[in-house]
Amino acid sequence: MTSTNSDEISNAKLRKSTILQAATSLFCRQGYSGTRMTDIAKAIGVTKPIIYRYYVSKEELFAEWVELILAQERNALTGLINGEAHPLREVTKTILQRSLNGLGNQTMMAPWRIALIEAETFPNISKLICSRFKDPLLIEIENLFVRGIAKGELNGDAFTLARLFTSPIACAAVIVATFGDSTFSAGDLKKLFDAHYDGFWVAWGK
Repeated sequence: MTSTNSDEISNAKLRKSTILQAATSLFCRQGYSGTRMTDIAKAIGVTKPIIYRYYVSKEELFAEWVELILAQERNALTGLINGEAHPLREVTKTILQRSLNGLGNQTMMAPWRIALIEAETFPNISKLICSRFKDPLLIEIENLFVRGIAKGELNGDAFTLARLFTSPIACAAVIVATFGDSTFSAGDLKKLFDAHYDGFWVAWGK
């Protein structure tokens, strides 16, 4: 690869990163429908045709933005699940705490909120969230519980336990995405997750 080609690739990556940073701010504030490619171009001081050099449509840009946001949290949780060996009780506690932090992060919650509010405008976003975030993490947690059962830390079936464990997190995400913090405060959610943790281990732990 020549130096010129390398510089072009580097510049393209930098420009795309700049576009995504601007898109993050706008999509979080204005949603999908309320954000125009013109708005993104204006935010970074370029013309709209420049944006279209890197993204053929707003839908493509939005899909990449959603993937970026979800990948950051998915990778963090996957690293936690597959990191250094710790007692399963400790790992599940940390997963719930990480999830609680995510529910309070407006950027992290933006794709969920848009998926609920603008489902008719962008119907594929729900599939994107499932395929890029929910389903892979569910598999990782199921595998975590398989290991926990093998070590004698849990009773039951890993497939069922993974869904029992994650269902309250998913429900809380839907509520927060729909109503914001007007229904549950951070303290309320912590109490909910603490009660879920205690109940899960009373019912299924050894």
